[in-house]
Amino acid sequence: MRELRITKIENRIYLFPVPVMKDRKYLIFCSSTEEAERIIDEVRLNKVTHPDLISEDFIFLTLHTDKQTKIFVRKS
Repeated sequence: MRELRITKIENRIYLFPVPVMKDRKYLIFCSSTEEAERIIDEVRLNKVTHPDLISEDFIFLTLHTDKQTKIFVRKS
């Protein structure tokens, strides 16, 4: 599985997979850096299904402004 990393875009915090694959780009919107770190830990410990796989743990929110990158949010 690809590694998840934290990034900040327009003052919003997201996770993104590394390496980036052009045809499988996505972001996971996080409300805080702490939430992003918690998701990374939960994925690493298999408490949450990796977002690269079809997962019920993340739901589609919208498309990024590039119209190609899907943005997901963690299901509460």
